[in-house]
Amino acid sequence: MLLVGCVNLAGISLSRAAARQRELAVRTALGATRGQLTRLLLTESFILALLGGSLGILLEVWGQRTLFRLVPADLPRIESFSIDWTVLLFAGALIFVAALACGLAPAWLLSRSDLRDALVSSSRGSTGGALQSRLRTWLVSGQIALALVLLANAGLLLRSFVRLSSEQPGFDSNNVQTIRFSLPQTGYDDVATIARFYDQLHSRATAINGIKSDALISILPLAPKSISFVHFTRPDRPPARPEDTPSTNYRIVTPDYFRTMGIP
Repeated sequence: MLLVGCVNLAGISLSRAAARQRELAVRTALGATRGQLTRLLLTESFILALLGGSLGILLEVWGQRTLFRLVPADLPRIESFSIDWTVLLFAGALIFVAALACGLAPAWLLSRSDLRDALVSSSRGSTGGALQSRLRTWLVSGQIALALVLLANAGLLLRSFVRLSSEQPGFDSNNVQTIRFSLPQTGYDDVATIARFYDQLHSRATAINGIKSDALISILPLAPKSISFVHFTRPDRPPARPEDTPSTNYRIVTPDYFRTMGIP
């Protein structure tokens, strides 16, 4: 996508440079050197790149905040999305390279053109020479090639999305209703009281018409921040340093959990 945008911008820059040949010829006649004209074109290119890059960064920040407001709060790993300053620095480097390329393209065309003839050709209504025509042809060919590559990548992404949509996550979520709750500390400060509450909840749930099975789990599958871990030591190995102690993830489930979730 970036290459397509750069090629489009280079084509626009070449067209503007061709249309400004009379202006550049007048500047040359007034004493401007080719180096000064090249710096002028590069400055214009960098100003446009700076404005476009700044707008892109602002849109990225605004888009991220808008995305957080639109997506569900329980979307897995949504909290991991944030602005990466490394990516911003890389984008800044790309903006610099793109501005340099889009500024050097018309400057190169300027160095290959006879600006004194531009006054005569523009007065006759000429739209450009053979070099400009070849450059436009190459740019159009490059745009078509890059568009085909982009289209192929979009097709591959669509196929991957379709395949991922049909993949089974390891459990059957059809006709499964989940409810999240937490017990208050007041009145549920010992294990026996908590176990008695869960037994009563299980008895009442199974008595409801239409419920075939019910179960409890400490953290739902694919839930955000769904990592609970515990450190452990092996008796056959010497104690390790606290930072080197192995750990494992875990979930607490009731006996009917696998049957309720359709896990074989």
